[in-house]
Amino acid sequence: MTMAQDWHVSEQALKFQIGDLIFGTMHFKVLACEVGLGGDEKGISLPPDKVLEPDMSGYAVRGLPITAERPLLEARNGYYIYTPKIFSRHYIDMGQSFEEYTKAFRAKTRSTIRRKIRKFSNSCGGDIDFRAYRSANEIEGFYRFARKVSADTYQERLLDAGLPDNQEYFARLRDAAAKDSVRGYILFYEGRPVSYLLFRIVEDMLLYDYLGYDPAYANWSVGTVLHWLAIEDLFGEQRYRLLDFTEGDGEHKRRFGTDHITCANVFFLKKELSTFFLLYLHAGLDCFAAFIGKLLTRLGLRSKIRKWLRR
Repeated sequence: MTMAQDWHVSEQALKFQIGDLIFGTMHFKVLACEVGLGGDEKGISLPPDKVLEPDMSGYAVRGLPITAERPLLEARNGYYIYTPKIFSRHYIDMGQSFEEYTKAFRAKTRSTIRRKIRKFSNSCGGDIDFRAYRSANEIEGFYRFARKVSADTYQERLLDAGLPDNQEYFARLRDAAAKDSVRGYILFYEGRPVSYLLFRIVEDMLLYDYLGYDPAYANWSVGTVLHWLAIEDLFGEQRYRLLDFTEGDGEHKRRFGTDHITCANVFFLKKELSTFFLLYLHAGLDCFAAFIGKLLTRLGLRSKIRKWLRR
């Protein structure tokens, strides 16, 4: 089984939220791993058999490929087993040429993407300022520009999910670049960074790590433009087997991915009354949020409210 990240001590969080609105967060220290696309339920014992430190609350297995429905909350072997999120994990088969990859798109989709690129290019005077960052020396420039963009994104303002703003993270990023294990991309408009993408490299796979764009340039489709140019650049290296879009089921992942599998995030937390109460509350709020989301979609209001919140 290929793991995107081996077992490690981690501070995990469950957010109490409805859409992009966060009302609170439940934090717990666990032993965690992220399962790669080559993994499955049979490749890891559930609950895990790793030894926990006394101050740990349990385990977190993220991105676990599943083939059947899992119960939302159950008790087993001294743990509450909580599966709050089941999602489609999209990926790109990189064992082909970029031209072959683009032929898998519908003609209308290819036309739309090329029109957006042409529109952005024309707004820039005909030349697109797109930069790739690979080495340890280059990654410092990437981090500086990407942080400027991230500070204005809804991921950072609303979801606390922007590019980390601390020296510890930057040191890890620089070390990874020194090992040729990251790829960073920035799209500029008149010298101003407007969108960024960051990938990690694990063996022969690319892992989608961080992304963001300046909302002031949303009408120029800068996220779409950067994705297309970055993916073309990565195909050009001819060294990767897969590009894993990791957790989440965003529209851009569905658009650019060539296939997907069903995955789940599963938490194994020690049986305590307070933990059960918080998990039950979290599950209830998630069900309520799903109901509200379906209602707003039916009324044609969901996308409008989301755009308003992100601005």
